Amino acid sequence: MSSTPMTNSDTQAIRDDLAFLRGLVQRGDDFLRSLGRVYFAAGVCYLAQTLLGMGQGLGWITTDSGPINLLIGIGPTAVFIIALVVILRLSRAKPAHGQVTRTIGAVFGAVGLSNLVLVWVIGSAALREKSLTI
Repeated sequence: MSSTPMTNSDTQAIRDDLAFLRGLVQRGDDFLRSLGRVYFAAGVCYLAQTLLGMGQGLGWITTDSGPINLLIGIGPTAVFIIALVVILRLSRAKPAHGQVTRTIGAVFGAVGLSNLVLVWVIGSAALREKSLTI
C-alpha cells in the first residue's frame, strides 16, 4: 500500500467540502424559535376549532344560526393570522442562511399557495352555485 502525501490543494478541497456540508445543515436559531412559536399558536387555535366542532357534532353546542357556525369556522384562522403577525414582528428573526431553513420556508410557501388556490376553487364554485353550504 503506497500512500501519496496530501498537497495544499487537496487540503483546501477537503476544507471547502466541509464548509459546504456545514452550510447545508447550519440552522438559524432565531428562525427555528419563531417557527416553534408559530407552530404552537397554530396548534392552540386549531385545537380550539376542533373542540368547538366536536362540541357541535356531539350536540353540546347547538347552533342553528349561520353566523355562529361561520365564527367557529373562520374565527381560529383570524386569531392565528393576528398571532402570526405579532410573532413575526416581535421575533426580529434574521434571514435564514442555511439550505435547510430555506427549504422549510419554501415548503411552507408552497403549502400556503396551494391552500390559497384551494380556497379560490371552492369559493368560485360557491359563487357560481350561489350557495354558502359549499
